[in-house]
Amino acid sequence: MATVCKKSFATDEEMRAGCDSQAQSMTGLTAAFGGSFHARSQAGDRENGIPGACDCYPGEKAADDRWLERFTEFYMAHSEPEMSQDEAAAKAGEVLLKHGRAKRGEAYYKMIKKYQKSTVETEFVWDNVKAEL
Repeated sequence: MATVCKKSFATDEEMRAGCDSQAQSMTGLTAAFGGSFHARSQAGDRENGIPGACDCYPGEKAADDRWLERFTEFYMAHSEPEMSQDEAAAKAGEVLLKHGRAKRGEAYYKMIKKYQKSTVETEFVWDNVKAEL
């Protein structure tokens, strides 16, 4: 919201101050009332069979393996011409290495955009929400 305020009211300081105030209020309310819910939702409740929202792995190797598996599956499902599992795994490994751990989500997003026509019906729904929101 702060970015939207900055862009929308770059030349009107009074309007920007009001927008910034609302943004800070909403951020504070979200933190106050949503923080504990968010933490619980990430962890889940294993005793009651409620999975967590977070795919947490016991270590970096397990997380790396899962990213490689996910990217490989994506390339096998959406590439033209079709890739074998070995080809898809090699391509996935290259992409993951190129982007590094910090940029994996961004790389996955770029893949979705690149293969958008083949992913629309299968995995992803683009809801046309403006990027700044």
